[in-house]
Amino acid sequence: MNNKQSTIFLCSILLNSTASVADSLLGPDLLGYSAIAGAALTIEADAVVSNNLGAQAAITIGAGSYTANIYAGAAVAIGDGSNTENIYAGEAAGIAANGSAENIYALAAVVVGANGATANIYSGAAVGLGAGSTSGDVYAAGAITGVGANSITAYTDTSESINAYKQTLNMVNALEQIVSAQATLFELENDFVIPTTLGSYVFEPGVYGGSALTITAGATITLDGNGEESPLWIFNLSGALSAGAGNIFEIINAGGGASVIWNIGGAATLGAQASFIGTVFSYGAITGGAGSNVSCGNLFSLAAVGIGSLTSTNCIGTDTWDGSINGLNDSLNITNGVASNGISVPLKTCPKNW
Repeated sequence: MNNKQSTIFLCSILLNSTASVADSLLGPDLLGYSAIAGAALTIEADAVVSNNLGAQAAITIGAGSYTANIYAGAAVAIGDGSNTENIYAGEAAGIAANGSAENIYALAAVVVGANGATANIYSGAAVGLGAGSTSGDVYAAGAITGVGANSITAYTDTSESINAYKQTLNMVNALEQIVSAQATLFELENDFVIPTTLGSYVFEPGVYGGSALTITAGATITLDGNGEESPLWIFNLSGALSAGAGNIFEIINAGGGASVIWNIGGAATLGAQASFIGTVFSYGAITGGAGSNVSCGNLFSLAAVGIGSLTSTNCIGTDTWDGSINGLNDSLNITNGVASNGISVPLKTCPKNW
């Protein structure tokens, strides 16, 4: 086994280790991912996503965006001028003009647009390299064509490298962990009941329960930690969550260990320009309008996910909140129906060139 493949397997072991998270709400296959989708996943143009992305189906990244590693059960499409780290595609992978990626692993054809840049490419079919594009080693089970092709390309069997990278995320396990987290959260006893419609509102820490919730456009939702270092807000909704256009979610009077969880039995919708906080576990699709963003949190859905920017680590604080390392405190656990919030620790991460 070569050094690159050894690194892939070692990284897989680290990301899937259960030793430090055995009692945590956040399963090991969700750690390190900003979003996991049971269907397709879409990130809009000019977005920034701090952590990895995983989807059972295709992943599409808009123009001018930045993301970390991408894992898709189907095709991956990277927009014009976008930058990403490593890509795994269960079908084809395409990088538009002026885009860049590190290593690409694709079961089908790979296309790199004009002036695109990649490190190594491993393709289960053909590879097309656009004018002015640059690449490292290119391995393909089909023809390597295009004016960007160079002398360090090779025509070869790529199955070993592609299959090795495939092991870095187990989508079946990840989706099962979302189901498990939702069930565990819904078993909690509620401290408060949420009405079905809210305007601007202040929530103290606790467990909130309700059916569907609509937050009116332009409202501000304030999460007041009352000076606690690790306050916890859990919102259990049996139905859908609909946050209006221009909604602002903010944490005040809280330390860096704050965690906000939205457990949604239906779909979750964020209006245009809404700035959302919290980690979402959703049975239905998570959809964000133009300019919507998650300023601190994660999106885990059994259906499709579509959002603008998504910050899951190194969340920026404010005058009254310290910010946090992780959008969802990875030491949060639920034992015998009681939720507790420990001190967050940095996640294990893989080197850029997995």
